[in-house]
Amino acid sequence: MKPGDVEDLPPFDPATQQTMARMNLAQAEHFLESNPKAIVLDVRSREDYDTAHLSGAVFFPFDLKKASIEAAQKSNPDFTKKKVYFLYGSKDNFYSIEVALRLIASGHQHIFVLTGGIEDWIKKGLPVMSTATVQ
Repeated sequence: MKPGDVEDLPPFDPATQQTMARMNLAQAEHFLESNPKAIVLDVRSREDYDTAHLSGAVFFPFDLKKASIEAAQKSNPDFTKKKVYFLYGSKDNFYSIEVALRLIASGHQHIFVLTGGIEDWIKKGLPVMSTATVQ
């Protein structure tokens, strides 16, 4: 898939089984700039998300069950099987892969996962947001 508008994605090709791709930091940065309509999912803990997350990222608990994925689809019109999803987590865990596999099992077809986690993103000096409150 070429970077660009995610509205007109080609249909999933079962012959290739291309449902998930891993991206390094440079690929991810370019992909997100080129695909502003991609849905970015942060699959870390709420505390980690509140401390620092990518701009526009949606908190998406890593322990989400298939039923919860289906509920999220019903409650959020942007959360559809035709959209492109970009997932990231922490460098030392594989939650983003687990969530990606759950999304694929639920029928989602265009899943991209950041390798290296948000830690590498921050080390490179790329922007992050925070929703943590100062006490």
